Amino acid sequence: MADEPSRWHWNGFISQGYVYAKDNNFFVDDQDPSWASAAAGFSASYNVNSATRFNGQVIYRHSGDHQEEGVRLDYGFVDRFIQASDQLNTSAKFGRIKSQLGIYGDSLSAPFTRPGIFSPQSSYSELFRNFLVSYDGVELLNSVRLAQGELSIALWGGFPVTNGDEVLNNSLGESAVGDFDDHGYTSALHIKYDTGSWLVGASYVDAPFQFDADADSIVDSGFLSIDDLRLFAQYNFEHWELTAEYMEQVVETEGLANRLLPAGLMPDEQRWEPRAYFLQARHFVSPSVTLLFRYDAFFADHSDSDGEDAAARTQLLAAAVSQPQLAQRPDMFYAKFWTLGASWEPDSNWLLRIEYSDVEGSGRSPAQFAPNSQVNDEKDWSVFSFQAAYRF
Repeated sequence: MADEPSRWHWNGFISQGYVYAKDNNFFVDDQDPSWASAAAGFSASYNVNSATRFNGQVIYRHSGDHQEEGVRLDYGFVDRFIQASDQLNTSAKFGRIKSQLGIYGDSLSAPFTRPGIFSPQSSYSELFRNFLVSYDGVELLNSVRLAQGELSIALWGGFPVTNGDEVLNNSLGESAVGDFDDHGYTSALHIKYDTGSWLVGASYVDAPFQFDADADSIVDSGFLSIDDLRLFAQYNFEHWELTAEYMEQVVETEGLANRLLPAGLMPDEQRWEPRAYFLQARHFVSPSVTLLFRYDAFFADHSDSDGEDAAARTQLLAAAVSQPQLAQRPDMFYAKFWTLGASWEPDSNWLLRIEYSDVEGSGRSPAQFAPNSQVNDEKDWSVFSFQAAYRF
């Protein structure tokens, strides 16, 4: 009798990197070269039967000063197949589920699934990695085979993974001390159509958060909500892969006032409309060598793409309270990345990458909603990185 296929499937990876963000606290606060870029992950799946499967991944990450070092559950869920046929597949997932935000939301965990050492920072900022990677909730997925490809529609909802103080510090700054967590249910939609050569799609997520300030917090309690819409496309031909994504957000806050400022000086409710996009090309020189070319841009408010209006408001505020450190430069409210990279896979287990980004603006440097031009005092800066990864 032939042996039954194993119900267990597992794999893993380890990686070590080197990052030098010159003249910016993008990676570490002292802006020095750093080897604090290491990760290890182990994933496994178990097929209970033809309709039920368990999936999970535990990951260790040490990534600079703005992500908490340690071991965490990246994802862990039950995958239940409701209907399966040649034309239609329907399934439901329950647990900590991999995000499907944009084109790369479900591929940020491991070096081998990302397009480069860093994903496009305009849309997939390292500041919010854990929020981007997974959420706790439910997903319903329908996949329909068409004459010229496959259409997938995913509806999901639950609660974002804020991971302690990481998202708090990277969004509101270290002067915000307290509890930062979800404020209600997060809902999302992801649609994609894949023909093999073409992949097009869209995603939308609505994520509300609440901050409960401690007594010693400089930032007061309040609410933050983010609506995120993304449109993406990818085209594969011969030895090329071309990818583009456009993101628009609506960010609204209530409260979150600076307790050191006179009451009423800042509006209780604020609204921004960030925009971002990237254009990326990968050239597969050979089965083992790939070149990466990318331009991506982020604007804190699309109606103020040069940051002049936002900077003027901070300068007026600084003058009103005689605190010059509150004044920010225009380049603190946008970021433009020009990236070149190369990767080499000497065999199916090893991956070596090198990458360089020339950057204008600090709009994607910490903290996202509390920029500090005294820390990042250069308009133009750069990131050089190297990474070695092994999978098993």
